[in-house]
Amino acid sequence: QSPDRLRNGWKLRRAARQRTSLTRWWDWLSVKPDGSITLDVRAVLETDDGELIYTFYPGRMILTPEMFAMDRSERTEVDPANYYFRTLPTYETGSEKYGWLNNIVAVGVGRITEKGVGFSVYEVK
Repeated sequence: QSPDRLRNGWKLRRAARQRTSLTRWWDWLSVKPDGSITLDVRAVLETDDGELIYTFYPGRMILTPEMFAMDRSERTEVDPANYYFRTLPTYETGSEKYGWLNNIVAVGVGRITEKGVGFSVYEVK
């Protein structure tokens, strides 16, 4: 059992905090005619203790028409409650320490940041 568990579900913050670098990252975005965005992201994360974790996550982002008209810097000012940004991350690792990630179902709640995007990731119980 992971020491990060809380009674009513838990956030995968410890693994995220320990991530120090993305060793590889691939992402594809498709904008549909209705303005919704389909995400396909794959990355290899390296934790600060040298463990590698592969993640794959599809997702959806739905911005308002006004947000599409904004430049990137203006979008960071929009409250995340005013747009939809969700992902379904899956993890694979050979690490014993982070092996618990191999067997969970998770949901990510995204937000637009000055550096790109950020996520809070939750295990579905």
